[in-house]
Amino acid sequence: MIPIHENLPDNHQFKIYGYKTYRNDLPSFLKLKLSFQNYMKSKIEDFLDKPIKDFTLENYHLHLGNHGIDHHKFIGSIGRSIDTDQLDMDYIKSLIQIANLDFDNDFHIYETKIEFRVVRPNNEDNNDLHRDHWFPYFTSLVNIYLPLASSFNDSALGIVPFSHNWSEEEVIPTFTYEESKAGKKYIKNGIAYSVPAIKSCSKDINLHRPDLTEGDFMLFSPKLIHGGGSNGSNHTRFSFEIRLQSSCAK
Repeated sequence: MIPIHENLPDNHQFKIYGYKTYRNDLPSFLKLKLSFQNYMKSKIEDFLDKPIKDFTLENYHLHLGNHGIDHHKFIGSIGRSIDTDQLDMDYIKSLIQIANLDFDNDFHIYETKIEFRVVRPNNEDNNDLHRDHWFPYFTSLVNIYLPLASSFNDSALGIVPFSHNWSEEEVIPTFTYEESKAGKKYIKNGIAYSVPAIKSCSKDINLHRPDLTEGDFMLFSPKLIHGGGSNGSNHTRFSFEIRLQSSCAK
């Protein structure tokens, strides 16, 4: 599997830095956000078996506290994949068109799946720094970070620019892909993660949190070091995790 950035022109920002941010249509973004907010509200109501009021994505953590809901138990009960109806929303369609134009490609959503990520304020909900391409089937894909709520300079996804060019000898994971297939997990604060963390790195890791406002999204390489991003804000951060696959890839 060849990383897509290797086939881009040398002056392409994605090839140089390992990521690129984009602006998309704000009205269609707000429709997408509202749709997902209603989805999460309905899942909490189903979990409690009663209605809730004044729910927003940003105050998700307050509702959990007010109703005595265990976050990890709740997320485990509903899973992280969202309804496929949102795949057909205008924002997602235009996102793919923007990527196609900039990469001169014909992308589709990998496995027709969108997953959400949630990081509560001042909680260890985020996974540690890692590379997705440690799972080789991700190597030829393009990752998307689409923030829906509370992606600030103290809560956004953290990335390490230029690290997509670092070698395997320079960045060592806590366990291998083969060990992962055998069931090995990375344990953090009692939570098991299937993706390994960084065991050692011979390079200086300088974390960057891209400045993304509502309607923005980011494409980044699966070889780029990134992490869920601790949340130092007062609001819950929600984001979509999407992967794009070239229609020419096998």
